[in-house]
Amino acid sequence: MIDARRRRAIRSVARQHQVRAIRWWPPARHPSWVHLLVEGRPDCIPVLRSDLERALGCRVAIYVAGQIPEEAWGSMLVETVAV
Repeated sequence: MIDARRRRAIRSVARQHQVRAIRWWPPARHPSWVHLLVEGRPDCIPVLRSDLERALGCRVAIYVAGQIPEEAWGSMLVETVAV
């Protein structure tokens, strides 16, 4: 799971970019990459990603909820963890 320090860092960066909600996907014990699902559309996804990478010290992949087909969204909610 994401430790408390990383969780705080993700939330802080998400707030700066006015992301409504952010979820970790798929959860892994020791991720070399952090995959995040964001709700809302940040102004600049590349800047959000680089800010998250700087804060977390690892690579970050961002998926935008609004671009995921509705039929996949339900299973993704089950497979993700709210940050």
